[in-house]
Amino acid sequence: MNYLAGLLVASFAISAALSHLNQGPGNYWDFVAFAMVIGGTIAISVIIFPWSLYKVLYSYAKKLFFNWQPNRQVFIRHCLETFSLHRQGAKIDGLNHNNFEEKILAEGYELLNLGIKPDRIEAILSERIAHFEDIGERVAGSVLSLGKYPPAFGLTGTVLGLVELMRGVSAGMPARETGVKMAIALVATLYGLLVANLFVIPAGEHIRKIVYTETKLAEMALQTILMASEDIGLLEAQEMLNSLVFDSERVNFIGTQS
Repeated sequence: MNYLAGLLVASFAISAALSHLNQGPGNYWDFVAFAMVIGGTIAISVIIFPWSLYKVLYSYAKKLFFNWQPNRQVFIRHCLETFSLHRQGAKIDGLNHNNFEEKILAEGYELLNLGIKPDRIEAILSERIAHFEDIGERVAGSVLSLGKYPPAFGLTGTVLGLVELMRGVSAGMPARETGVKMAIALVATLYGLLVANLFVIPAGEHIRKIVYTETKLAEMALQTILMASEDIGLLEAQEMLNSLVFDSERVNFIGTQS
């Protein structure tokens, strides 16, 4: 289940729990809790995220919320199409440089056309893939690291609420109002737990999965380039790429061409 769908399920579950308790969302709103948890989390994100990675983080955020799901069957077919064109000596156009795997594919054919030896092409593209994976892992790791801070800020908000509560008790606050103040103070801890365990940590885990998938697609593109540099047939190339995916994702490109 993707990230956005998971958030919707969690929202439904929370709404059902509130309904069962005969309570509305307004009972759990507190500005101090919101300011401490959200403001503190944003502040820490500014501190721990290198500025150079914000553009990368933004690209992964879009993939989180817009349900980026690569189709490996489609990409294998695309790799085989470019492989077939290269064997025929045709020009390869239409590659989307916004997708990292297609960028590797395009750069690989460009290096082949420049006459660079296959072993050097493999070294160059492997280094670029490793660099891409390292950046993605840094982003995912930073998001996961951020997940430990919202509960701490939530606890800080709770402490602030308890300080106000104790002052009220010492000033003769009625028992009924004391209970309300205690409940409001605990809301900050709730906010911290929800932000960390419902938003931040799952986002980091999902970004890590996206990085892994993109890296595997890029390695598939590299394998296509290396096969294009050798004198092998389309059938062998098809079977090699099919060996990199699940049985259900394999393609029969040759059968569709005939």
